[in-house]
Amino acid sequence: MRLHFTKLELNFDDKLILLNRDGNKLVTFKDYNNEDFWTEWYTGNTIKVKLETNRYETAYGFKIDQVEIRTNPESISMDIKETPSSSSAPFAYITNGGSNNVSVIDTVNNTVIAVVDVGSDPFGVAVAPDGKKVYVANMGSNNISVIDTATNSVTDTIDAGINPRGIAVSPDGTKIYVVNSASNNVSVIDTVTNNVTASVTAGGIPYGVAVNPDGTKVYVTNGDIGNENNTVSVIDTISNNVTATVTAGGIPYGVAVTPDGTKVYVANWGSDNVSVIDTTSNNITARVNITKPIGITVSPDGKKVYVTNVSNNLSVIDTANNTVTATVNVGSDPSGVAVTPDGKKVYVVNSGSNNVSVIDTASNIVIATVPTGNTPRAFGQFISGSVSNSAAPAGPECKEIKDYLPVYTNGVNLNIINKVGKDILVVWTKADSREPVFKVNILNEQNRTVTTPTGIVDEYIRISYPQEVCSWYRVIQATNSGHTQLESGYDYTVTYYWGSNGTGLTPIPDSEAPE
Repeated sequence: MRLHFTKLELNFDDKLILLNRDGNKLVTFKDYNNEDFWTEWYTGNTIKVKLETNRYETAYGFKIDQVEIRTNPESISMDIKETPSSSSAPFAYITNGGSNNVSVIDTVNNTVIAVVDVGSDPFGVAVAPDGKKVYVANMGSNNISVIDTATNSVTDTIDAGINPRGIAVSPDGTKIYVVNSASNNVSVIDTVTNNVTASVTAGGIPYGVAVNPDGTKVYVTNGDIGNENNTVSVIDTISNNVTATVTAGGIPYGVAVTPDGTKVYVANWGSDNVSVIDTTSNNITARVNITKPIGITVSPDGKKVYVTNVSNNLSVIDTANNTVTATVNVGSDPSGVAVTPDGKKVYVVNSGSNNVSVIDTASNIVIATVPTGNTPRAFGQFISGSVSNSAAPAGPECKEIKDYLPVYTNGVNLNIINKVGKDILVVWTKADSREPVFKVNILNEQNRTVTTPTGIVDEYIRISYPQEVCSWYRVIQATNSGHTQLESGYDYTVTYYWGSNGTGLTPIPDSEAPE
């Protein structure tokens, strides 16, 4: 179900909290001023609403004028014994410079599920393409913290240059590029050994960094207040040499590459604009006027660019004509910005108000505000799951495969929920066999209930992408030699999320897909 709020007003430090039937927190809203919006969809038919005030000033209030409940005739009421999740939801990793830690946010329910202590004054952050590691640039301790996402603990610390800020991971996950602002260089780190293998001289006071989708070029912004540099260094990843220097704008900070690799967008804080660079010619082809832009990212489909700026808002740029099409008010002093892999939500890190604004990309409305540690920045790609073309691996054309749903009278009920962000086909087979037990197509954000025999089976899913291609995955469980065990006397629920850090979610070629 979901709720519609009318004229939600929350005074300073007041909170409106939604909880499920069991009292578990779903989301926290803060800093709202006479706003109307829908919440996200939440599982169940009961939502509790709790208003917390600061006890010093009068809280304003809210009105719920609509409630929607999605029904599904195939759903059944049951006591659920959940099988292990086939994958994990995308997580947002927020560096808190004033707290020396990282807040881990579950992007499904927008709650902080863990806090990880790292080095001093963490600034930049990058998630590995497979989602298994997060790399944090600690500006105060001149090193990189390596976080294991399975345990949310630091497993290694790598020495970097002086004042590391921007950080990015290559698309294949084998290299880390760390921008050292006070050393005027970029450290290249091997992710297998966690050793620095090269140091590339950049411009004065380098700040941001991004890698193109095929991993052949690295783009580094150069300049900060007190050093009026205005360039972008283009590094060849084979030779680790700077092959071009592009004059961008005054004091460039954030940098992002489009999924097709043809354009680079640079946030120029000092000249109040965003430069658009053609990657073939390394020429500026457009400039978009935005006041004091800082962080920048591109949507997974390449159609939108999201820019944080000093006016405490987020600017939305249409890449077709390079014009600002929307402006969204967020928290104080926004810095880092990232998009979820399905492109449905944008997360803006507000370093002045110690929180993260969550924006629905369809409506350009803030739908949640998540508290963090002190002075959050999260400069870089801080959400797990790629936002480039690597998020949609090449695959065969999406040929229609119809449902195959036998009724197993002595079987068990299986409720399948699609949270992938795209339409999926779910096929379960007999163990170590390509012979299907059932096939079921499930639209995005929908669920289906099927019957399946007890025993040991294998799970496969096919994800359909907007480019009309499909990719197959096999779910490898941690137990039962990678198989899924179904026992009689239970009903089961399995939720499929998109996320390259999913438990045992292994891409397979079409030739290994079920029959």
